[in-house]
Amino acid sequence: MKDLLSRIGQWTEKMWRSIPIHLRDAIFTALLLGIAAAICFVLRSIDENGSFTLLIFVLAVVIISRFTEGYFWGVFSSLFGVICVNFVFTYPFWAFNFRLTGYPLTFLTMLAVSLIISAMNTKIKKQERLRTEAERETMRANLLRAMSHDIRTPLTSIVGNTSAILENGDTLSTEQQRELLRDVNEDAQWLIRMVENLLSITRISGEQTAISKEYEAAEEILAASVHKFEKALQKQHPHRSRGAAGGRARPDGRDAHPAGAARNLMENAVLHGESTTELRLSVEHIGDEACFTVSDNGLGIPRERLATLFDGSLSGEKSGGFDMKKNMGIGLSVCQTIVKAHGGRITAENRPEGGAQFRFYLPLKEEKKRMKIRDKVLIVEDEQNIKNFMSTILAANGFDTLMAGSAKEALSMISSHCPDLIILDLGLPDMDGMEVLKQVRAWSSVPVIVVSARTHEGDKVAALDLGADDYIEKPFGTSELLARIRTAIRHTRTGLDNDSIAQSGKYTVRDLTIDYDKHHVLMRGEDVHLTLNEFKIVALLGKYAGKVLTYDFLIREIWGPKAKADNQILRVNMANIRRKIEKNPAAPEYIFTEIGVGYRMLENE
Repeated sequence: MKDLLSRIGQWTEKMWRSIPIHLRDAIFTALLLGIAAAICFVLRSIDENGSFTLLIFVLAVVIISRFTEGYFWGVFSSLFGVICVNFVFTYPFWAFNFRLTGYPLTFLTMLAVSLIISAMNTKIKKQERLRTEAERETMRANLLRAMSHDIRTPLTSIVGNTSAILENGDTLSTEQQRELLRDVNEDAQWLIRMVENLLSITRISGEQTAISKEYEAAEEILAASVHKFEKALQKQHPHRSRGAAGGRARPDGRDAHPAGAARNLMENAVLHGESTTELRLSVEHIGDEACFTVSDNGLGIPRERLATLFDGSLSGEKSGGFDMKKNMGIGLSVCQTIVKAHGGRITAENRPEGGAQFRFYLPLKEEKKRMKIRDKVLIVEDEQNIKNFMSTILAANGFDTLMAGSAKEALSMISSHCPDLIILDLGLPDMDGMEVLKQVRAWSSVPVIVVSARTHEGDKVAALDLGADDYIEKPFGTSELLARIRTAIRHTRTGLDNDSIAQSGKYTVRDLTIDYDKHHVLMRGEDVHLTLNEFKIVALLGKYAGKVLTYDFLIREIWGPKAKADNQILRVNMANIRRKIEKNPAAPEYIFTEIGVGYRMLENE
């Protein structure tokens, strides 16, 4: 119920804000005057004296003047109020009587109230606009000051190093030249990162920018953040190993966050903490917020810098041993901009045991029900009407859909989105569907159902020989299509070589049950609430229980052929899976690691 009311409230607010401001003011004025009149009618049935009507309409005039733009609606409501009080709620009822004692004073009072409140409201809004503009100008000035040093310093280094090579190339050894070029490369990376940060602030802070907000599983987002952070660290500092300063980031997330802010905070902790040897990224549930913490064991933050840490004013200097060079202020401004754009807040402090600690808080989704996992179907069809028809039918029957109108688009989406099933038309504008099928089967076993107007037996045989799981002729019935989709997904997911899964749709070993039809993983009958990728990993291991699945195979099946052959994101997902299903993740009973090779699911004896 709370979630329903929240969604209704969000929809109402969105619709209200889409109405032009003048029309909103008119609706608001009419609604409030109508409410005032209704209250007066109710009270008049109790007390015919009507002395209360003036106070009620004065209150309505005050509220209208305060919450509408300019003077018009306040003055209009005062005129309407005086007339309404005289004509409707004062004896003789439903007739004007301009000889009433105090009538001119009543009119002048209400008019004065509306004018004063409207003037105050206009002044307050003007002051608020000026204050906001002043804050923006201050932030721009701070950013420009930070940029002035941060850009000049690496450029000076680049010019100096390249000049040394050009002018003294004959006298410098190869190793000396390589060292100078390494410095040039590092400074160039700094400049690229600064430009990215400035573009991030510009895009997110833009008045026309709309931030798309979706609730996601924190385990996967944190894993991606750490993965990108480690890659960036290795790229900028290839001499650092994982165990070196800042190379150990241990995610422990349970909810969702903007990954860019976490990555920026981690990079700042490593690059500016100097003595940082450990970095922690964690998430906890505090009240109705998710609290994300990035902490390190470096030198900490100078006390005098804490108040202005996020306004972009940090200059490229050292203070108290804390290295503030090169875009730290801008990087932290990016973090604050991202967090605020998602309705959150960010803080910084020094840890008692040493080092800095950054926290940012984001609102939690009120609904705490299990995230529903739906099969994803890619529809490859160049006819828009047929594509829309199939998408509507599939969505109504519990499938998520993706659509592609060409072979090139389809191949790109297959490798990037890794759908659970592909519906493939053969007559595509840029490539024959048979070639698409051939390319997909070169790396994936995803089920493919060909839906084509080609009725010749030779076409059917060729498609099936190339690896199609089924072939449907156009025109077709929706019930037939849905049945064939369910069958193809079930056969592919459960594996034809596993009789128990094929028959029951479940794999059970000891207290663990994988329900392939309902997308559930149960421990002792209780749902363990896996994310989509976590479920895919467990389902794949269950399908091949007892067999070792290599890291490359798992990464390719879950994230597609374009995924980098880096095991970090897989390891983080596996750590989260074990935390949910194993009594002791350090001594697993169900999913075993074959060191240097991959993972293996316990086989049911």
